[in-house]
Amino acid sequence: MKALVDAMAERPGESVESYTRRILTTNGAFLIEDADLAHNADPDRLALLDEPTRNQLSEKCTTLRELLGLTAG
Repeated sequence: MKALVDAMAERPGESVESYTRRILTTNGAFLIEDADLAHNADPDRLALLDEPTRNQLSEKCTTLRELLGLTAG
């Protein structure tokens, strides 16, 4: 459990590539990140956010999904 919490913690100054590598190499972290990304991309949730925050979160989710291999295609 401790390893999952540690893997999910984004570190100050850490690159998104480093973060996603850790997610991919920690058992269980990928499933948690996938669920978190799905929650963050929920249209009803996004509708509650102001436009700059919504755009920033959408871009972050898109980047993470691509690096984790969660894109269709």
